Amino acid sequence: MKIRERIELSGTPFPNPLPKPAEEIINYFNQYGYIFDDHGRYLVLDQLYSRNRYDQILELIKANNLDVKTRHSIWPIYEEKDFEKADLLTLLFPDLWVDEINFENVCSTCKKKNIKFNYDVRVSSVNTSKPIVTINGQFSIVNKTLKKAMEEDLKGGKFYPFDEEDKYFYLSSNTHLGSILMKSEETINLGDRCSECGTPKFDMFFGPLRYSAKNWNDEDIVRGEFYDNVLFSHKAYDLLKKFEKEIQRNDIVILE
Repeated sequence: MKIRERIELSGTPFPNPLPKPAEEIINYFNQYGYIFDDHGRYLVLDQLYSRNRYDQILELIKANNLDVKTRHSIWPIYEEKDFEKADLLTLLFPDLWVDEINFENVCSTCKKKNIKFNYDVRVSSVNTSKPIVTINGQFSIVNKTLKKAMEEDLKGGKFYPFDEEDKYFYLSSNTHLGSILMKSEETINLGDRCSECGTPKFDMFFGPLRYSAKNWNDEDIVRGEFYDNVLFSHKAYDLLKKFEKEIQRNDIVILE
């Protein structure tokens, strides 16, 4: 696993031009070992993550009175061996938008978004022939054929009717892995949990999902705090690939 970092500098407000010629700003940072590339209206540094780099760049911006807007992102990149060693996986399915459903909730205290499911909500029909899709980026549904295969071959799945035609079903699980285990080195400004929703407070999280191994009993389909959709075993991934070729592995889950 590698962690990459991207820092963007742009005019204030964007898309206003940079306050100085791009070459002059690039040369200024080069002398301190920070290599930015010119992308027209903004400059970009894209490298392997370094813990203190962003704060040091902010100090240099202040020292040179550069009136720029900064954007900072950090994300993991997984290799094949990372997926193979993972205890569980998060998967990406084809997307489908359904206007009449939205389970998104915003905490009034910490303002973080989460999903509050209501499996009693049903739609009249589903406009897809895919065996599995993700609805509005919030949850996944499976058709009757895939549901039967999952019930026969996998452990941990829970299904609820999704459409009035009984062709598709919410994909869930009765097994919950409990609280997410976040490490300070895999977050920026990790703090206490929100007093209202209980979500961990942080500015940025870029580690793999981690949970306690004691809450897992070899189920193939489980849930866990912080991740709204379900988590899958390698066996579940192999089965789902037989039904839908567009499925992709997205993130790894580590049980400790």
